Order: sequence, then C-alpha cells, then structure tokens
Amino acid sequence: SGTTGAAGGDLIPQSFATRLESMLAATDPIFSLATMFKTSSGSATTFPILTDEGSSSAVVAEGGTSAADDVPLLFAGLAFGKCPSHRSGLIFASVELVFDSAFDFEALLAAAAGIRFARGAGALFIATLLGSAALGVTAAATGAIAGAEVFSLIDALDDAYAPGACFLMRRATFTALSKLVGSSGNFLFPATFDAQGRPVLAGFPVFISPSMPALGASAKTIDFGDHSRFIRRQVRDSLRVAVFPERRAEFSQIRYQVFLRVDGDLAKSTTACPVVYLQQHS
Repeated sequence: SGTTGAAGGDLIPQSFATRLESMLAATDPIFSLATMFKTSSGSATTFPILTDEGSSSAVVAEGGTSAADDVPLLFAGLAFGKCPSHRSGLIFASVELVFDSAFDFEALLAAAAGIRFARGAGALFIATLLGSAALGVTAAATGAIAGAEVFSLIDALDDAYAPGACFLMRRATFTALSKLVGSSGNFLFPATFDAQGRPVLAGFPVFISPSMPALGASAKTIDFGDHSRFIRRQVRDSLRVAVFPERRAEFSQIRYQVFLRVDGDLAKSTTACPVVYLQQHS
C-alpha cells in the first residue's frame, strides 16, 4: 500500500521503509547502534540526557534524615537545529524492470537508496561522533596501532559506559590489529566471535564502519564506547519516494528519488564522555 500525490506522487509502503532501514544498518552499523529519536517535525528541538555519572546512593540509619547537601538528579539537553533533508539522487529504472514480476523492484530500490543514505548520512554521523567524542589515546605511529594502545583506549572510557561498549573501525584497521603478533609469535588478538557471529576484540564486540577514517597521520581510526548515546534524530513520516513516470518516458524509463530527514549527535555530560577514540600520531 502507498499514497500518490501531485507531480509524480509519493510511494511509501511499510515494506519499503523496513528494507531501507535494514540496508542502512547493513552498510554502516552506526544506524543500528544509535538511539532513534523521532520528532513530529523538523524544527529545532532538544533531547533530554541524564548527566548523573558521579552520584551514588547512601545508607541512612533508621529514622534518620537525608543529608541537606544531597546531590539532585541532573538532566541536560542535547540541542538539535532544523533537521536537514537527505536526497538519494536520481535513480532510473526501465519500465520492464519495474513491472516485471520476476524482480522485486521495491527491494532493489530500497537497497539502492539505503546504500546511498548510509554513505552520505552515515559519513556525517561518524564525523559528528568523532568530533564530539573524547581523545582516549594517541598512537605512537602514524600508520600502525600497538596492542597496548588498544587496552589503553579501553581504560580511557569511564566505567559508567563500559557495560554497553563496543569498537567502531574500518575493516582494514581491524585486519591490521588481527595481524599483530607478540614476542612468542602468537597473535595478540586471536579470532573470536560473539553469539551473533560478530568479531570480538579484547572482550568487546567490533562493528565495521566504512565511514571511519583509514590509518594515517592524525586520523581518528578507532572509537570505543557506548554508541547508544549517539542520538539519531529523524522526522516522523519524512521518508518519501518521489516517482516521475513522465520525465524519461521517451526512453521507456521511470525516475525515482528518495527523501529522508535525519540528523545525529552525541549525548554526553560535562563529567564523562560515553565514547573515546584513538588518534594516530601526527
């Protein structure tokens, strides 16, 4: 089912949205790791965040009163400006392909749009994430990472965010780490996987993001932390598929363009950052 509007119309079946979402997560895991925050409009808004990492409970004797200087529960706000609109760019398909029952054209279109959004919005998400994260460790080399530096990065994360922590890096970076050997000739990080078949590094899951920087001088090549604290702000019902059946009719083609309003930022407090990164030496 879908809706049809003016100037070519909009086609928005739920199955299309589901398939596009799956392709986003498959292309760049930042889309699945982030916390979804849906808003009714694209105007400026605020996402509430808890900033209470330093507080703890206390034992009070029976009949006693709480201390007058008890620390109140603290909240802050993550401000989002006007939500930008991402466009897939024009996607052309032949009339035969669109209407041939041998092909699931909806799945093909969702996959194509999902990959384009993941490469575009995903790259912006990673840039924002790394810009808001805290420096955990600086590697001694410009194009390599030592095993001890990985553990130093883990230690740099506040304990409050360790339970849900994971690594985010390019595949080539993970491959370089997997090749590291110790003085005895054994691999420092032998191949291990979690229950979902995801690679594990030093006991924490690894997610492969093509948008993470490659090894190089001053590059932020690995980040580590609780990526659910990255908030993916998306305007509700902003996913549209515009169909232009007349624009390429003389070529027996139909033109499509997909629209999505989405933005993202890292929710962090003033006392501790939920994500830290490793930066290569300059």
